[in-house]
Amino acid sequence: MRAAAFEFGGAGIRINAVRPGSTLSSERAALPENAGMAAAFTTETPMGRLGDPKDIARVVRFLAGPEAGWVTGQTIGVDGGMDQGRGPDFMDAFFGENVMNQGSNPAEGEMTP
Repeated sequence: MRAAAFEFGGAGIRINAVRPGSTLSSERAALPENAGMAAAFTTETPMGRLGDPKDIARVVRFLAGPEAGWVTGQTIGVDGGMDQGRGPDFMDAFFGENVMNQGSNPAEGEMTP
C-alpha cells in the first residue's frame, strides 16, 4: 500500500484500501441460521452491532471523493472497533459450544469415543 502510494503519488493518484469488518445485510440478518453468528460478533464488537454494507460504502465514497484529497497509503478499518476486541470464539460460534465440548476428557487429557 505505502509503496504504491509513493510510486503513484507524484501523478496525483491516491492509493488506499478499506478493511471491512463483519457485515450482514438486513435480508441476511433475517435468516434464522445467521442468528448465532451475528450474536457472537455483536457481543464482541465495541459498537455492539454488525456492520451494514452501507457502512463500508460510505468510507469508500469518502476515499473516492475530494474530502480525502490528502489521504493516501492508508488502510482504513471499517469494523465497528472489532480489531480492538478479542473477537468471538469461532469454533463455538460455528459449531456450538456443546459440539466443541464433546469428546474431550480434560481430567485425563485424552479424547473419549
